[in-house]
Amino acid sequence: MKRCLLLAISAPLVFCTAVSAADTKTTSTVTTVKRTPRRALVPPPPPNSVMTIRPTTQATTSVPASPDTSSKDLIVGSGGPYTFNGSSNQRFSGLFNFDNDDPKVPLTLNVDVSTPNSFRWLRVYMGNRLIATEKDFRSKNNIKLDLTGTDGGTQQIVVQGSGARGAAVNWKASSVMTVQLDQVNPDEACPGDAISLRGNNFSISPTRNQVIIGKMNLPVYSATNTELKVKIPVKNFETGELPVYVTVDGVRSKAGKILVRGIPELTGTNYDGIPPGAELYIFGKNFSKKLNENQVFFENTPGQVVSCTPTELVVIVPNFYMGGGSAALSGQVGIPIKVKVGKVESKNTIPITIGNSRWQSPGFRGGPETETVPVGF
Repeated sequence: MKRCLLLAISAPLVFCTAVSAADTKTTSTVTTVKRTPRRALVPPPPPNSVMTIRPTTQATTSVPASPDTSSKDLIVGSGGPYTFNGSSNQRFSGLFNFDNDDPKVPLTLNVDVSTPNSFRWLRVYMGNRLIATEKDFRSKNNIKLDLTGTDGGTQQIVVQGSGARGAAVNWKASSVMTVQLDQVNPDEACPGDAISLRGNNFSISPTRNQVIIGKMNLPVYSATNTELKVKIPVKNFETGELPVYVTVDGVRSKAGKILVRGIPELTGTNYDGIPPGAELYIFGKNFSKKLNENQVFFENTPGQVVSCTPTELVVIVPNFYMGGGSAALSGQVGIPIKVKVGKVESKNTIPITIGNSRWQSPGFRGGPETETVPVGF
């Protein structure tokens, strides 16, 4: 008897569980329906009321990252559906932000109606300017309006009219996004230097910008609409004249350029003492292969560079006043030699004595691979 009673009690529990599962399934189905685009079909506001639509952000979050894209369509705002209820006069409005400083940047407004000839009268305004009426929608579901030349800033779209019950209006404003790189400053730099890139249509979010110098993608540490800042890494960075690109949301600018140099470093000279007018060999690295890009200074006095490789410079020693007496014999001692390649100075200097003869210390500083030049006249 007890066993039968337990079965009788358990059956309703199973039934309740089945019902609960069915209810859950039904609720899930309703939720799915609510998540379709029809969720925006809300009852219209009363006549002469205003519905404010925030500018859409869809275009800035769904752009494929394509470094080869020079421009793309950009949705700057949308509104609707504005559903009419058959009354004699209804008014709807929405806003979009057209962030533009160039009057040549195109702006297009697409206006859709659900059913042609479903409006007794219809007016579409941008600001206080009438841009479309019901006559533009005769036998049409869509019109495209060219609004190029519109000033940048927040713009208002107003839709007003009298339509059949259920008739609806949608609008979408779109433009063309481009990224403009105007200036790379400085245009000559070394690893470790900070670089400023100036232009237009950059993102204020650093992670949405890509700065590519040569083959390396550099992180942006500061960003505004018109300026990005990056730092050239010290290690593993290629040198030479390199292209510079800025990519924002997959749209890439035209190429700028920068000359990245290794910092010149001095390792030695073939003589420790040398008279004015003689040739002096300077050894090191990161010199330029172009003769006119290398400068050698003896303290602040330039010498004439007559030959160059990336690791060796040959320079004519300038004239120095050596005075009289014992000073004329010993010469000017400890004159610092520094090298400047383009705009970049060497990280160190090497002392030299400018006197009446050539001489070389026992500790030759040219390095084991440097050819030894004979000492003396």
